[in-house]
Amino acid sequence: MSYQILITGAGTSVGNYIAKHLSINNKIVTATYNKNKPNNLKNCRLIKIDLSKKIKKNIKFNYLVHCASKIPRDGQSVKNYKENIKFTKNLLNLINKKKCKRIIFLSAVSLYGKPKIKKINEKTNPINPKNYGKSKIACEKEIIKFSEDNKINYTILRLPAIIGNNTKNNFIADTFEKIKKKEIVNIFNINQKFNNVI
Repeated sequence: MSYQILITGAGTSVGNYIAKHLSINNKIVTATYNKNKPNNLKNCRLIKIDLSKKIKKNIKFNYLVHCASKIPRDGQSVKNYKENIKFTKNLLNLINKKKCKRIIFLSAVSLYGKPKIKKINEKTNPINPKNYGKSKIACEKEIIKFSEDNKINYTILRLPAIIGNNTKNNFIADTFEKIKKKEIVNIFNINQKFNNVI
């Protein structure tokens, strides 16, 4: 079987890593980006796309890995909440329902809000999530309905902050950069001794 994979958010650390890993394993990879063009994806077809608009390009794929998202750093606005949902809907409209084998969606633990229990799973009810978390809930529902209606397999990963080489926009990476630059480090929620990372 031919693996033709579409990866969104290749300009992000996670999307970039996934695209790079899959492209060196004899997969046909198309990677999309919006602002930050990746310069290390030699074996991928790179396409600049604004996912908030109707996608007019003809992209052939039978696997979708959806990493692109407005993140909390972009703001917890209603506008960004709507943008994330629009990204997902526009991608689903691009899918060839007869040929797509699987949709993989990078969701987030932020959708749980502030749970009152220490261990969470997919059955844990969200408690007051912010707009970013709400957008992930809405995107998951869109993907589940679309996949079940069209008999497409799907995988949803509710990930915490991801850290590693070249990652940005998380507490540990930001703190490390400030220490290197000898800048003041601000600690918020000082009584909270736990931070979700992977």
